[in-house]
Amino acid sequence: MGISLHQSGEHPGVPITGSCVCQFGVQLVDSKLENGIMDGELCVIDEISGGSFRLWPYRSDAPNLDLNNVLAELAPEQRLDKDTRRLGGGQDEVLSKFRAISALTSRFKELA
Repeated sequence: MGISLHQSGEHPGVPITGSCVCQFGVQLVDSKLENGIMDGELCVIDEISGGSFRLWPYRSDAPNLDLNNVLAELAPEQRLDKDTRRLGGGQDEVLSKFRAISALTSRFKELA
């Protein structure tokens, strides 16, 4: 199941799923989005930011995504998420990760 991201009145949106973002060298490990009803439709009412999800890079350029559990294909030590700070990362490391998240998520429009 994908999440359709769009602004009211625009095109239907871009589905964001783990299988979609893998083309960018990362796995969507976890996401958190708040939803609400607007004009009778279920909509995402949360910001889409680095705090909304966890992206973990793959260990190689050609991960085996046919596995039942792709965890062995991931590099959690290179995680791109807010856990960097919780795990003791300094301000510069956190800023660097959020810049990487911004660069990556700006490419999501290529999924359309």
